[in-house]
Amino acid sequence: MDDQGRFDVRQIFLDFNPSKFIVCAALFLQSIVLSARLEDVVTSSYWIIFIPLWIWKALVLAGAITGLFAYLTHPDARRDYEAKRDISAMTFSFTLHVLLLLFEVLVAVRLESNSSMSWGAVFTPLFILYALSLVSCIYSCSTERVVEFEVITLANILLMIFVVLRLDDVVLWQWQTVFIPVWILFAGGVVLWLYYFLMSVSVLRGKVHVASDRYCSTVAHGFVFLFVLFPMLVFAVLLVVRLDNDADIPYTAIFVPLHISCLALCATALYQRGGNPWWFGIRMNFCTFLLTHCSLLQEYGNIVYRRPTEEDAVPDVESNSQSANNTAVGKSEVVTLDLNTPD
Repeated sequence: MDDQGRFDVRQIFLDFNPSKFIVCAALFLQSIVLSARLEDVVTSSYWIIFIPLWIWKALVLAGAITGLFAYLTHPDARRDYEAKRDISAMTFSFTLHVLLLLFEVLVAVRLESNSSMSWGAVFTPLFILYALSLVSCIYSCSTERVVEFEVITLANILLMIFVVLRLDDVVLWQWQTVFIPVWILFAGGVVLWLYYFLMSVSVLRGKVHVASDRYCSTVAHGFVFLFVLFPMLVFAVLLVVRLDNDADIPYTAIFVPLHISCLALCATALYQRGGNPWWFGIRMNFCTFLLTHCSLLQEYGNIVYRRPTEEDAVPDVESNSQSANNTAVGKSEVVTLDLNTPD
């Protein structure tokens, strides 16, 4: 709701990030199934356990192929600089997902067959992905393109190196030592959360004056860090305790904080507008595409709720009667409709 007391339902669709939501939803489902498999609640093959990951990669594959076909069949798009940049970004993202898929396939092969393949070989596609992510981050500095996925992968490169060395028995460290890069990242995250928290408190007490939209953004980031960072920290601590055999905690309980973090990340996709318009060849924001082509959403998704103002008060009998009826049924808002097709 904005400063004028308006709540635009259509804006929720426009701010929705479907790509991030699909990724977070897939990770949420995967964490549930994997925890059950590790605790032997289910004994299915890992090829079945990884179904949420396969669905995620299948959507990426279908979206990239369809988008590339749409780009090649539209000559006008090939002359557009923005379209060229978007299709290049989509192709690069598709390449990263292919490497991630190859890593997941090798993990499934290693777990299912108990082969003599070293974990270093299994993680090779992931290390190639890290190298490409570094190139993408450097390139994004000149294009001002958001590279959230690449930054997250790069942040875990040192952890993956330690994990490979530990799994191949190159080092015999305890897992709490292997997770040192994680503790460093969480320490930085806690410092960042404290910044958002202190900034919010300062604004509430009137010591710092900022715009209302910036204040709302600060509070939102604080809540995101609270419901994502701290549950993930609890998950990492419980996992290390289990791996070091310090306590026999069931994996289903260990993964509960991770479930909370994944759900919180799914919630952040509701207000983080983004995504490449060339996925599946729709050439526009996905939710704008739905609002444009779905008549049901055009009717019920183009609704703006706003609080009554002094201008809404009309001093006549009919208006007063209607106001009395609204008060009797407990209505405190005026609903305005905008049934035009969105841009």
